[in-house]
Amino acid sequence: MEVWDPESSEIKLLWDEIPPEVGGSRGLSDAKMTTISGGSELIVYGGWSGREVSGGIWKYSVIGDTWKR
Repeated sequence: MEVWDPESSEIKLLWDEIPPEVGGSRGLSDAKMTTISGGSELIVYGGWSGREVSGGIWKYSVIGDTWKR
């Protein structure tokens, strides 16, 4: 998962493989993402893993570098 950092004008790699992609054949396409908590957390939902539609909602903590369903 890569995101654009507007403060540094750079693309940053957050994670090599996000939880909804595990076991998928093509990564997670067509997922949606939004920030919460002043940008310190990201919500990822929806998407297609190459074998099924991801119905889960995942939260990524930038500070803790952790995912939670």
